[in-house]
Amino acid sequence: MNLGEGKLEGTQENHIYYYLGLAYEGLQRETEAISSYTIASQGLAEPTSALFYNDQPPEMIFYRGLAWLKLHNAKEAKRCFNKLIDYAEKHIFDDIKWITLPYPCQTSWYSKMT
Repeated sequence: MNLGEGKLEGTQENHIYYYLGLAYEGLQRETEAISSYTIASQGLAEPTSALFYNDQPPEMIFYRGLAWLKLHNAKEAKRCFNKLIDYAEKHIFDDIKWITLPYPCQTSWYSKMT
């Protein structure tokens, strides 16, 4: 039985697998750690603004880079980190006109605005 939050198929969870790898590493279970870091290193390479709730958040690329470091691949790690820097430099002065909140918050926030 799963009582947790429902997740869409294909949701990027690089952060979870990165921290799982750290936990396995702390337990000296190297095979499981490498497997977790390998999963954490996969995903979209280009950061984008998350417009919908199921879009990959840009911070998943950060965890991809950390996972690549753990896998001793500094070149791929730097590629991830540089993509984030480039994206930040391009969008630092973007004018954001809206925010998305979870449904319960949105209802109370919206009712205060109307």
